[in-house]
Amino acid sequence: MANECIQFMQEVTKRAEEIQNLLSTTMQGTSQNDVDQVKGQFAKLLSDSNELLQGFDAGRSDIDDVANRL
Repeated sequence: MANECIQFMQEVTKRAEEIQNLLSTTMQGTSQNDVDQVKGQFAKLLSDSNELLQGFDAGRSDIDDVANRL
């Protein structure tokens, strides 16, 4: 199950990056404040997603360490 969660989060991160790139293109002509706000929100989403993935990896590593000791 942990592997599925990690794969899901990796896919979410990849899609968020794709959306961020598309938004940069489609928001041309929009006020700079709106563009900056959207970019900031996606940057936070990507950061949070990467943080979560790091947490999953650390947890999985800890579980593997315990399993190896048994």
